[in-house]
Amino acid sequence: MTFSVKSTTLYCILLATFFLTSCGPFYSIPTNPPAQPPQPPQPPQQQNIISATQAYNNYYNKFGTTWIDLRNARNIQTNGRVPRSVNVEYTTFGEFAARLQRAGLSQNGRYVLYDNNGGMERSIINQMRQLGYPNVFYIQRGFNDWKRYNYPTEGAQPSRPQNIISATQAYNNYYNKSGTTWIDLRNARNIQANGRVPKSVNVAYTTFGEFAAKLQRSGFSKNGRYVLYDNNGGMERSIINQMRQLGYSNVFYIKKGFNDWKRYNYPTEGAQPSRPQNIISATQAYNNYYNKSGTTWIDLRSTRNIQANGRVPKSVNVEYTTFGEFTARLQRSGLRKNGRYVLYDNNGGMEKSIIAQMRQLGYTNVFYLKKGFNEWKRYKYPTERGSNSGVRPSPRGN
Repeated sequence: MTFSVKSTTLYCILLATFFLTSCGPFYSIPTNPPAQPPQPPQPPQQQNIISATQAYNNYYNKFGTTWIDLRNARNIQTNGRVPRSVNVEYTTFGEFAARLQRAGLSQNGRYVLYDNNGGMERSIINQMRQLGYPNVFYIQRGFNDWKRYNYPTEGAQPSRPQNIISATQAYNNYYNKSGTTWIDLRNARNIQANGRVPKSVNVAYTTFGEFAAKLQRSGFSKNGRYVLYDNNGGMERSIINQMRQLGYSNVFYIKKGFNDWKRYNYPTEGAQPSRPQNIISATQAYNNYYNKSGTTWIDLRSTRNIQANGRVPKSVNVEYTTFGEFTARLQRSGLRKNGRYVLYDNNGGMEKSIIAQMRQLGYTNVFYLKKGFNEWKRYKYPTERGSNSGVRPSPRGN
């Protein structure tokens, strides 16, 4: 059978149509997607967490840029700031928002923020945006990085020397130096017993209020330089801060106190010679104070007790019932405060309390029989009947 060219061509077309129809799910001729219209290029978004160098090169001293310092005023006074910065201290978000509002900063402005070392940049940038400030930059490592590159600063106070000092530093730098006043914070009794740094002024520290009043009465100039000390230190930071609150800024404190000063044998003055032990045995009382000129013996027992049991000869009866009544009886007795006294009761036991009370009343030279009149009698030291014990002999204090 013969095929013409026409019939052959038709046959090929039919065969190709059959093939494409049968294999369509498995094979398709790729087509190009429709061409999209060209998009305008997007400007790259500026990085808002920046280095100190980027901040200096791009925004320092540039028109339309405001710098915001997030640190507190004391930090700024101590360490300085970027020139012409606005201080809006960050404590909490609410307080920061209120301070921003009071600052009157336009939400359309451009702002560079910084703290000391960075670390809060993402959080604060987000908060600024919440408050309507979108154009905000933050120095990544803060003002410390800015200073490290020696970029401009202003307002730092001159660094002051360390104000908590050793006894050696105090001696080398401030002892006997013109313009320096030494303040002893201990009580008068402590100073009398242990001495002081020569020419110190005593302003005893009890409470802040009383200390402030004593300082005011002392008439110290707030422009002066002061070295303070107590016994062992420990309160230095607190008291330095309190002195600064009161307006005394040039203050130093001996770290380990007067005890450290004495340990190095630095100059002292005013210590009284150590006094004998004031709680004594019957034997000590007899050997040292019985029948001795200038010594008055005080019997603290009741008249009935004395009449029944006797007493140390020539004792004065000042019965102890309560502190108030004892005070009144002492006053009526006419015993002088500069005398020397030996006290006793039956068995002792109240000696520390009564000696302390006598000192409060101004009687400082006081001794007490530790185990009382009963021990005195046990050693058969002299006694006398108490029939006339209610009659008080003349005081023998000198």
